[in-house]
Amino acid sequence: MASPSPLPDPLELFLSKYGFDLGKISEIFTGERYSGVVLNNGNIGVCSGMGEKIPVNKGEYANINLKNFRHRVLLNAYFNAIMNYSTNIVGEPDILKAVDFSFFEKIVMLGFIKPLAAKFGELNISLTIFDLNRDEPELTPISEREKYLAQADAVILSSTAIANGTFLQTVQNSNAGAKIFILGPSSTMTEEFFLYGKVEGVFGSCFEKNDRRVIEIIKNNEGTKKFLKYGTKKGLLKD
Repeated sequence: MASPSPLPDPLELFLSKYGFDLGKISEIFTGERYSGVVLNNGNIGVCSGMGEKIPVNKGEYANINLKNFRHRVLLNAYFNAIMNYSTNIVGEPDILKAVDFSFFEKIVMLGFIKPLAAKFGELNISLTIFDLNRDEPELTPISEREKYLAQADAVILSSTAIANGTFLQTVQNSNAGAKIFILGPSSTMTEEFFLYGKVEGVFGSCFEKNDRRVIEIIKNNEGTKKFLKYGTKKGLLKD
């Protein structure tokens, strides 16, 4: 098992490097599944709230507290809006085209991404899937997670792990030789994730500036299936 990462939590890293300017936010929106922000320049950033709405009053975030889950969701969405529009993100956006998973022997998915899991099934590539908040036949009991992480050579990690604070734990507890791929609309598209060693790829999305369709879908408590069709997928792989 690998030694603990000397790096801080990603949100702490981003906050120390880029800061947080509440004045750049023109709107905060929220629903039961996702929340997000619109910046003054129209950029939209979103983050999974894991079933929890966040306050939309900007004053709530005057003093950011990384131990407060709602603050973490807001901050995650903010950094997505700041970073995901970079024109330097030119990698293959489809994880199954960017990575040949047939070469891996033990693949773990943390956070049940159902459409992707179905595609793995079509390719006859087996997955061991865990999810803290779901209970479906495809899932392995969460009590087995650490054992499988220690054996995995590939980990597909839902980017929800950034906001809920489990990212560092996953990096630290996964096999020393594992390759970790971060995936989902909560992903912040930045190569700084590669500083964590095992992270090999980040896959996320960005949206048209000021796209009210995305905002209203999220406010109406809908999820990725509804709003991702209005986004553009993006991908980053380690060189």
